[in-house]
Amino acid sequence: LYFDFSPLIPNEKYKINIKKLEEKLGTLYTILIFDEELDYINNNEVYNDLVLDWWYPFFELWDDYKILYNFYNSWKKILEIQNNLVDKFNKERLDKIQERWYKNPILKEKEDIIRAWVESFLYFNKSWYINCLKNLWTEIEWLLGIYYIWETWNTNYKINEIVDYIKNKITNSEKSNLLTIWFNEKFTDFLIKNVFDFFDINTWKINISRHTIWHWVALSEEYTKIRALQYILVIDQLYYYFIEK
Repeated sequence: LYFDFSPLIPNEKYKINIKKLEEKLGTLYTILIFDEELDYINNNEVYNDLVLDWWYPFFELWDDYKILYNFYNSWKKILEIQNNLVDKFNKERLDKIQERWYKNPILKEKEDIIRAWVESFLYFNKSWYINCLKNLWTEIEWLLGIYYIWETWNTNYKINEIVDYIKNKITNSEKSNLLTIWFNEKFTDFLIKNVFDFFDINTWKINISRHTIWHWVALSEEYTKIRALQYILVIDQLYYYFIEK
């Protein structure tokens, strides 16, 4: 609710731009409603530490993210806390996540393949985590490529074009206008710093990412169950931008 007194002022320069006013009011409402949530993501020091370890306030992770945040804020990066979080993602929870995905007909066609890689996350064996990381993203990147081709008719694309496409899709998402905690720019930044981070053999910059996995230079010790879960959560977050209506 707002009161527009501009008609009482004859000077045209004081005329209110309703669209801009609604956007500003929307921003203020968001701050009021999600004050605590905004604190979690605007504390750059703690947030950056979490991003460095691939933790982001994914929709599927939100309540647990608060727990992680509080531990990081106390400078207690306890592996046990992260492992306890990972253990919460049992078969039942993963099935609920995938139920969303397979409502999409394209993903439904690939259900057997995608489900196999997601469920490999559940096994207590490193070879299965490697399978999850190595193969799941391949299928999802194929799907992103399909959407890119539909919108651009460019069938001879390169990965940097897909990255730009993802960034534009997220940044310009209509869902950013909703009173929700979408944090589009933050999520884009997270993807660039982690999933699509480039490597440099000369400087030994080979943090695990889409590129180091595909080019066989990611270090063996980085293929962990924690990282496998984070890949699943990244894919689930992308689902809301590209598929969910």
